[in-house]
Amino acid sequence: MGKLNGLPNLTYDSQNAVADYQPSINDGIFVLVSGCLFIDGNQEAPLRFTQTFFLQKGGAAGYYVHNEVFRLSIS
Repeated sequence: MGKLNGLPNLTYDSQNAVADYQPSINDGIFVLVSGCLFIDGNQEAPLRFTQTFFLQKGGAAGYYVHNEVFRLSIS
């Protein structure tokens, strides 16, 4: 638990995030999200990210994440 408590606090800029959706085979949905993360609220040094995932129809909630890719753009 000590290592978890020492991790930085990440916040997400939902105001400037962009999401694109595309219908796919068997009523699935391909989703691409891009935006910024901030470490400990430092908005002077945003971390750009891109996340893609495929929502497959099925499961108790109606859809589940079948595949996911998360890329943090560190320069």
